Amino acid sequence: MLTRRGVVTAGAAAPLVMIPLKAKAAAAPPTLDEILRTPTLVDCAMSPDGKTIALLRQTVEDDVRNETGEKRVAFITFRSADDLEKEETFKLGSILVEKIAWVNNDRLLLWVIQLSGIYNARRLAVATRDGATIKYLLERGSSKITYNNTDHGDVVSLLPDDSDHILISLIERDDGLRALYRVNVLTGSGERVDVADKPHTVSWGIQNGKAVIRTDLSFDGKIANVYARPEGAREWKLVTRYSVQDMGKHDFEVLAETDEPGVMLIAAFTEGDNFRTLNKYDLNTLSWTGVVSNQRWDVDGCLLDSGGKYVAATYIDDAILYDAPDRALAADLATLCNNFRDCSVRIRDISADRKRMVAALDGPRNPETWIFFDRDRAAVGLLGDARPWLPSERLAPIQTLSLKMSDGVSIRAYLTIPLASAEGPRPMVVMPHGGPEARDSLGFDTYAQALAAKGWFVLQPNFRGSGGYGKAFADAGRREWNGRLQLDIEECVQQVLASPKIDKQRIAICGASFGGYAALMGAARNPTLYKAAVSLCGVADLPQMLVRERREGVETPSYKYWVKTIGDPVADAALLKSASPVEHAAKIKAPVLLIHGGVDETVYPEQSRIMARALRGKVRCEHREIQYMGHGPSNKDDQEKVLKWIVDFLDEYLR
Repeated sequence: MLTRRGVVTAGAAAPLVMIPLKAKAAAAPPTLDEILRTPTLVDCAMSPDGKTIALLRQTVEDDVRNETGEKRVAFITFRSADDLEKEETFKLGSILVEKIAWVNNDRLLLWVIQLSGIYNARRLAVATRDGATIKYLLERGSSKITYNNTDHGDVVSLLPDDSDHILISLIERDDGLRALYRVNVLTGSGERVDVADKPHTVSWGIQNGKAVIRTDLSFDGKIANVYARPEGAREWKLVTRYSVQDMGKHDFEVLAETDEPGVMLIAAFTEGDNFRTLNKYDLNTLSWTGVVSNQRWDVDGCLLDSGGKYVAATYIDDAILYDAPDRALAADLATLCNNFRDCSVRIRDISADRKRMVAALDGPRNPETWIFFDRDRAAVGLLGDARPWLPSERLAPIQTLSLKMSDGVSIRAYLTIPLASAEGPRPMVVMPHGGPEARDSLGFDTYAQALAAKGWFVLQPNFRGSGGYGKAFADAGRREWNGRLQLDIEECVQQVLASPKIDKQRIAICGASFGGYAALMGAARNPTLYKAAVSLCGVADLPQMLVRERREGVETPSYKYWVKTIGDPVADAALLKSASPVEHAAKIKAPVLLIHGGVDETVYPEQSRIMARALRGKVRCEHREIQYMGHGPSNKDDQEKVLKWIVDFLDEYLR
């Protein structure tokens, strides 16, 4: 972790010269409480002119207690980009602020969470540059906070060409319809400029300050319907429908507006393409033309400047990569990425002249360090650490592995290496990711660090079926849940076990969602290898999963996605049965921990209940259900509870 706040200089195209830190004594791994502790540096943002940087901090004061019972106090620090030592700090008070963004060069937008005994609300406030005034937006009229209208924080556009207004989306009616409001950041008042004609609108695409694309979710939240309406048209046209389980990565994702009337930038898989590409989408003809593609990775998103203009496409290899058409900006981005190879350089803001940037470094040993880059001075300034109590020497490093499978395909995997705390070989936890069309990459992983802090290696393979590596790689996992996907995981494990540093007698497997399925199936396929298995919100019975999904109809994108991914309940009945962990319960010898959310709508809680019944009397099985948790923990309390259960359970068999 970088710990020096001053400015470091070098040639823009050359490696940045970092002053070496003094050697430090071996540090103790962090506790679970330290890993989950709320960051003290929450967010950073740079004004559009690149002259002022705002830092949102929170700290603890003994004499103040907010509505949550925490002694959290929020502060804003304004720092001059020309002289990072020049700063002013203003106390906001005992309020919970999620994030910040500059509306213009003089006013800062705050996302504030207000908590009460009746309902929690998300509100927007504006702070002046001198920190003297904080004004809440939309306090009067039909748009004020009510029981049915608690979220005023859905900012659709900061309207870069209009420094006095922003666009927000909110539910203001009992029927669930969303309206778009144009809000004046000077007065706090707003006017309705548009309203959806269907409930459950979740996002809008804006061009020239007007809604031209809209995405609605089905009642159960599983199907997304995308509509287009070019400026001047009256009717919304259906563009596409896709399954939310598919993460929207294969069909249609709106990224930005363009200067061309009726043309937006989207990411999609176009016909004949193996990789997800960046495209121009014509709202009038409902057609697209390719802009940017890459023959190694899928386009993940795009980077915009302070004026909302497209400046670069983003990809994920091990870390984030950028493809910018502007050569000077491309050189800047390459310099930053090359100098912080062990991190993803997540660009937060780019000034209007594109010469200054604020970014967060996110790496295995770097849980978010904020930096400032200035092209003219060829300098990087260190702004602060989100978790200063977690310096790099206390965190486990990651080794990036390229492992060749028996059929010749190379698989990327990540091995988290515990700090040297004991002599001799150490245990290992295999941790397959969810999805399966997700992927692991270099970044701060709470679960991997919590397990490594116990002195255990952690292996995370990007098996076939993972996303980000192109359509063919993802499709290689279709209907192969108990085939190629498991073989990839097993072959990765066997190659890593060749290291004398790993204790082959103390191996466990743990995962969430599809990773939970892989943990159960891995324990059944390798009964003598794994000493314990943990499934968090995992799938156990594939036919039953399809029965639940089919309730909304066989033509829904959600059901079609599951049939494409795991198999058809009629044509592939034998395959689905043989690929279900519940059918192999008798083969499992390792103790099993099942954790599930009681309101999980992605993998229904009955999946763990079915598995618990199948394991009863055969092997030790702990089944724990968190009543109001969905598909995995969404708050600190649930995350702490889940992680403690996992660590304590595995510790019995790996210690």
